[in-house]
Amino acid sequence: MKAAARQFLVTVAALGSRTFTEQTGGEKKSEVTKWRDGGAISSDNIFSPPETTDVTLKNAYDSDVDGAMLSNLLGQVGVLSTTITKVPLFGDMSRIAGVKPFVYTGAVLAGVKLPDVNANSGEAATYELVFAVNNLS
Repeated sequence: MKAAARQFLVTVAALGSRTFTEQTGGEKKSEVTKWRDGGAISSDNIFSPPETTDVTLKNAYDSDVDGAMLSNLLGQVGVLSTTITKVPLFGDMSRIAGVKPFVYTGAVLAGVKLPDVNANSGEAATYELVFAVNNLS
């Protein structure tokens, strides 16, 4: 059965049981260079070591729950090292037995984006946390 984008539970070990609404980034990829020797008809592929792109997590801002956390995290940018876990879920949001979660290790907090302000908007105020990660397994 195909999964919807909502069927994942994303947590950050250093933030306890807090879950996140959106996660972007975190692709594991290897840069490729095409190299063709003089006179060769086809090129060779040369791969760099794989790297994982930054992970951005987004949530609706709740001042009672998030205010103190964000104030604390502002002083932890470039310092806080943690693990991010992404768990696949069934449509009823229960965990799929036997399926390993995706784990981002060596996740260092690289940025904190506080909620934008717009006095004319009724949209949810959101914040974002950006993590530079070492690996995805």
